[in-house]
Amino acid sequence: MNWQGNNPDGTRYLARLSTSSGFNTLLSSVTDNCDGSDNCSAVFSGLISNVTYFMNVSALNLISTPTYPALDLGEALTRPATAQILTPAQAFTDLLLDGFSFNWGNNGNSGLTGYRVQAATDPAFAVISSTLYPTGETATFSGLEMGTTYWARIQAIGQSGIVTAFTSTGTATTLSHTETSIVAQQDNTVTLNTSYGPISLFIPRGAIGSSIYSLNLMPMSTFTVAGSAVSELHPTNIGIEITYFPATLILNALTITMPYNPAAIPAGMDHSKLVLALFDETNRLWVPLPSVSETASNRVVAQTWHLSTFQLMEGVSQTGLADVKIYPNPYQPNTVSNVMHFTNMTAYAKIRIYTFLGELVREINSDVNGMAHWDGLNSAGEKAASGVYIAFIQSRDKRTKKSFKVAIER
Repeated sequence: MNWQGNNPDGTRYLARLSTSSGFNTLLSSVTDNCDGSDNCSAVFSGLISNVTYFMNVSALNLISTPTYPALDLGEALTRPATAQILTPAQAFTDLLLDGFSFNWGNNGNSGLTGYRVQAATDPAFAVISSTLYPTGETATFSGLEMGTTYWARIQAIGQSGIVTAFTSTGTATTLSHTETSIVAQQDNTVTLNTSYGPISLFIPRGAIGSSIYSLNLMPMSTFTVAGSAVSELHPTNIGIEITYFPATLILNALTITMPYNPAAIPAGMDHSKLVLALFDETNRLWVPLPSVSETASNRVVAQTWHLSTFQLMEGVSQTGLADVKIYPNPYQPNTVSNVMHFTNMTAYAKIRIYTFLGELVREINSDVNGMAHWDGLNSAGEKAASGVYIAFIQSRDKRTKKSFKVAIER
């Protein structure tokens, strides 16, 4: 802080700093640091970085009474400090399939300090993969490549636009898969975190015949181009592959939750019609699973009785019942999807399944995609006996009706 003294040699001065213009809170210094030309100064240290301080000064008489009013010296903005770099274990947290969190300390910077944080796949930062401008002490990168090593660096930005040098520490590698063991006699949830939600597989207690030593869940973006025996399906090229060892029987339904980034869904697709389809390796066909598209949370929840390759696909409902497909027929429990599929129907069609004596066995409704699934149980939750049944299908507006023979072989 500098001012012109204009007082006799040896005059002392009271220099004041405050973060408020009313000087409600004060930092003060008494000084007689003046040269022969009455150029006086006071030095303050230990201040908060990137904060505006108001300044004034008063001369002191022999009994230390300050002059009034004090001389207003305006205001000054302290420079930002370089961010405090943490150890790599502290700096890189919350690893995701497509990102990670990067953390630092403020190193005395005020809450008005901004930061520029960058991630790159080379330590020279020749090509910047992502740049963020957080105001806190953490930044979460997303939209990065999976299974890739990234460097991160940070610089502080002051209120006036002054920036510090970049500082950096260590690297982080995004996730490429998750691998775990599964205990048959307890509930198990396998999770792979992404910036748009966790991919998960829920295996309820008793759903598999024996424990699994190694289950691997890996995202995929390249899939076999194949048709579907049961419905018109449009691929998104978003999905997962689940492998496991040793082999075991799947006795009950498993639940897969598949989130998605809306921007990654091909343009023009109706997100409400997304289903999760399983690739039937034996028949080289995509089989739509019983699915619920939760558009509010950008995810599809599906049930499966088989672990293989899965892909999000758009189902297409029909305007009539002329092209209804039923698969497998006859239905043999414990096949690939463990349900009988009814597809290529109108949206929200009603299906009534009768015995040949006219007894109602089960009533189910198709979804927005014109798909429905029968698990071979009657309305009481009991297994329907082996035999031939009549499936009577009626459109929602009741204008179109059609009947089919379906069979169960146990």
